Amino acid sequence: MARKRKQESTPSASGDASQPPKKQQQQLIKQEQQELQQSKQQQEAEAREQRAVEYEEVEEEVEEEVEVEEEVEEEVEEEEEEEEEEEVEEEEEEEEEDNQAANEDDDEPIQKLLEPFSKDQLIALLFEAATQHRDVADRIRQMADVDPVHRKIFVHGLGWEATAETLTNAFKQYGEIENCKAVCDKVSGKSKGYGFILFKSRRGARNALKEPQKKIGNRMTACQLASIGPVPTQGGVQSAPSQQQQQQQQHQQQVSEYTQRK
Repeated sequence: MARKRKQESTPSASGDASQPPKKQQQQLIKQEQQELQQSKQQQEAEAREQRAVEYEEVEEEVEEEVEVEEEVEEEVEEEEEEEEEEEVEEEEEEEEEDNQAANEDDDEPIQKLLEPFSKDQLIALLFEAATQHRDVADRIRQMADVDPVHRKIFVHGLGWEATAETLTNAFKQYGEIENCKAVCDKVSGKSKGYGFILFKSRRGARNALKEPQKKIGNRMTACQLASIGPVPTQGGVQSAPSQQQQQQQQHQQQVSEYTQRK
């Protein structure tokens, strides 16, 4: 009986001893799987880092290429600008040489050359010079500011009661007035229907002429630059005598005096 029990106990002991190695194998397998997974993840991380490094290197190379291209373009542009400047300088030198040669061949004063020119020719020459040279344009504007031709306005269509004060009140809003005159009849003292305003600057005259028709008192009047000339008489309103009419009147007076003496 004792031997039987001993034999029964022996197989159970062997069965219990065989179980631990299986668990150990399973643990080893899990460890190996974990190690494989970790190594795989590490490899993937290293691959990502390698790709990132390669990408940065590629970006740096691209940036360097772009910088090189920009430098080349700048050099090309600078060369083209230098070539254009050289061409312009050469053209200017040629023009100066041509002008010097022309001046050496023609010593006649400019004033004598301009005297036979017509008004249109002189205007064309001055316009061309003013567009090419700023100082000429500035000088023309300065002369225009001084000349009353660009500052004096002729007003017609005034009522019989109009005075210099009436004109001043109507036009002072456009600029400072230097002189103002309402032409009146010597006998009756009433207005002849027209007058003159001289502004201190061209700007005042230009502002006033932006609206040529103005209501002064109870009458609708019209204004223009006095240098343009008189306006035909309309509705009993007299216009200012022109310089040509004044010259004709003076000539007639001189002729009548000569005939009387004769």
